[in-house]
Amino acid sequence: MTGTYSYVYDGRGRPTSTSLTLAGPGAPQTTYTVATSYDDADRPVTMSLPATGDLPAETLSYAYNDGTDGGLSSLTSSLTSPTTTLFQQPTYTSQGLLNGWKSGVASGNPAWQASVSLGYDGDLRVTDSKLTRTDTISGLSLPIAEVQPAYDAAGNVSSVTTTLAAVGTTAGGSETQAFCYDDLDRLTWAGTSGTGPCGRAGSEEITGAGYTATYAYDTFDRLTSASVLNGSGIALPGAAQGTYTYSASGHLHAVSAVGSGATGYSAAYDAAGELTCRAVGASTCTNATPTGQALGYDALRRLISWQDASTTPTATGAYAYDGSGSRVWQQDTSTSGGVTTTTTTTYILGVDEITSVQTGQAAASTTATRFYPLPGGVSALRDAAGLSYVAGDQLGTPVATLNLDTGRCWASSPARPMGRHVTRRTCRLLAMSCRASG
Repeated sequence: MTGTYSYVYDGRGRPTSTSLTLAGPGAPQTTYTVATSYDDADRPVTMSLPATGDLPAETLSYAYNDGTDGGLSSLTSSLTSPTTTLFQQPTYTSQGLLNGWKSGVASGNPAWQASVSLGYDGDLRVTDSKLTRTDTISGLSLPIAEVQPAYDAAGNVSSVTTTLAAVGTTAGGSETQAFCYDDLDRLTWAGTSGTGPCGRAGSEEITGAGYTATYAYDTFDRLTSASVLNGSGIALPGAAQGTYTYSASGHLHAVSAVGSGATGYSAAYDAAGELTCRAVGASTCTNATPTGQALGYDALRRLISWQDASTTPTATGAYAYDGSGSRVWQQDTSTSGGVTTTTTTTYILGVDEITSVQTGQAAASTTATRFYPLPGGVSALRDAAGLSYVAGDQLGTPVATLNLDTGRCWASSPARPMGRHVTRRTCRLLAMSCRASG
């Protein structure tokens, strides 16, 4: 993969055109250009996006509240389906914090509209974030996802209550994750069932998503043990848990092994401290001939290769970056039954992702996803399925998505400590509408 950037600036030094030219491997040279115009306050007024994959070219137009705080008042698109308006009607609290906003109204019957509402505590921290779907013809509304964090006196998140709408035949419901910390503000317990050592209790109504996790640390702030159990008290398969060992020479905080058996984990590092091997279960990184996943890096310590086994891998990954360290290209392969599927993803100027999938000798299929950052913890994206709004938790992890073209939604279980998801209700568009839970 090779590529170059080129830039054009106006008289005030503002970039009015940014172009990315990419070539290979196995692909013709292609140039993608994003053009931007500004107002006298240096705020974007228009942004022209290139056609990518199966998405057409698009121009975004920005308007601002010049009579008040100068904040964004609307974002519209040159594309008309399902609506030209991506963001409108923002409201604010008396402290100037965003209180909510709405999308445009989709054409058709039902005529769907997305809305976002936010709440804050006395310390101006977000305590409520909700994505709602409304049929503007019937007036019926359905909360798709709501995330409600709470805080302790030290400012740590003490609990997070997440409520998800039902999806098809999968019941929705609410869960509360509770968290306990030690005197050094390190997480020691988390769960949706039982009561932690700090007296906080969780609750679980989302089927299959229950968990309890405990953690311990040493004087170097390193994890010394972890236990992650499902709602039935059974250790989660594939989750590294047990006693942590740190024996990598010259790397004090590099974990070399966790537990043993089916949930065991081992790792190896190079002289610079980069992870070169990781293994779960029967695979290992500690023998003279490791059998775990192998990782490779370039001179700037950026990950450039991965494979699922040190020898004869059945899955691989390759990665390329630009001069600023941003990933611009990724290619993954998986082989099953002698047939290899190659998935190539190209990242275009922070706005689009182009994905090409080829299985065996068949012709490749190419799709694209376009992203629209929006305020208030909800973002928008456009792909072959249409325009969707994505609700995230307090860390930005997606929990639910609403497709404005169809009114359909899909959701995943809330994120867990240390980056885990206990279960995922679905990660694909479902051929049914959301319905009210309970």
